Formats: sequence, C-alpha cells, structure tokens
Amino acid sequence: MKFAYILSLFCSLFLLTGCPYESHTPITAAYHAVDSALIGQWFIADFPRQKDTIYYDIVAFNQQEYFVEARQYSDTLNSRNYYRGFISAIAGHKILNLHDFMDEKSYLFLNYKPIGDQMQLLCLNDAYFGDSPLDSSSIQTILLENKDEADLFEKESSIILQPLQK
Repeated sequence: MKFAYILSLFCSLFLLTGCPYESHTPITAAYHAVDSALIGQWFIADFPRQKDTIYYDIVAFNQQEYFVEARQYSDTLNSRNYYRGFISAIAGHKILNLHDFMDEKSYLFLNYKPIGDQMQLLCLNDAYFGDSPLDSSSIQTILLENKDEADLFEKESSIILQPLQK
C-alpha cells in the first residue's frame, strides 16, 4: 500500500476491525472553511507501541486547506511525511480528507471530534465501499445511505490526539 505510513499512524489497530477506506478521489472539493480545532501541534496519546513518538503539526495552508507534517521517532525509525488536508461536511459528519504530497492519488478519510482538549480520529470503514474505484459522487451517496450505521467509522481503532502545548 502506498499509504502504509499514514495508515500505521492513524489507524494502527485496523487489524481488529475492517481496513480504513482509501480512494483516488476526495469526498468533496476543498470548499469547507478550516476548523481551528484541528490547528496545532499534536501527538498520539494512545499509540500502542510505547517506544514510538508520533507528532503532528497541523497549520492552515489557506482558508480551506491544512498542511500536515507527521514526524515519527522510535528506536529504529525517524521519518517525516507531509500531507494536504481539507474537510468534507456530509451526512452530519466532519471528515478530514488527507493525501500525501508524494502521492496525489491516494486519499484517506478521518472523522474527527474534539473531546475536551483532545481530538478523536476515526477511520472510514472500507467494508461499505467495495473494491472498485469510486468517484466523489458515489462516495457521498454511500455516506448518506449509511450515515446511521454504527461501524461506518471504525470506533475500535479510534486514535486520540493530545495537544503538545496549550
């Protein structure tokens, strides 16, 4: 998978549930205003491997898009990846569309919810989307048709981001 790094960071527990859904197209275009709740320096508060430290710097790139830098430090790996992100608001969910600057064709989708000073991230479950590539309109239709399904977003693989600074 070309998106293996981001999958391991955001959805490290996906083996317990379905896989996160990836697409060659975003859910919508980048039209929704930047949500200031996402902006800041974060680290994964509940990453399962205690020797890893993963940081995210999220800044507003413009009025609709974010620039995301992911830095991972461990005993055996030090890496940085850069992503573009923007929000799609659909079916009562705010979904962050993320794609790697190095791979413009792969999008990962994360439902996000502020919980106090933390941020919960939930991956979109691929079980609803099949194996065929879908366009944005088809993805939106599936989201609308399944908006009330409890497992549309993988709660079992929830990631909690903690702010690095106040």
